[in-house]
Amino acid sequence: MSSNRGEPADPARTGADHVAFRVASRAELDEWAGRLAALGVRHSPVADRAYGAVLCLRDPDEFQLELFWRDNHP
Repeated sequence: MSSNRGEPADPARTGADHVAFRVASRAELDEWAGRLAALGVRHSPVADRAYGAVLCLRDPDEFQLELFWRDNHP
């Protein structure tokens, strides 16, 4: 069994890739972008995609976190 030797998260290694949190509305996603910016937290701009909208950031260990909104239609 291998163990973590203190290396930061690396998406090239097998294991968890990211964690996503759904927000209730597109407006709430924009509010999060503003909050993160006010706190000096590096994050992506809100990106509109075919499935909805997403904002990405990384925790102190470089693990990717996503906030996303998806309209209720399939």
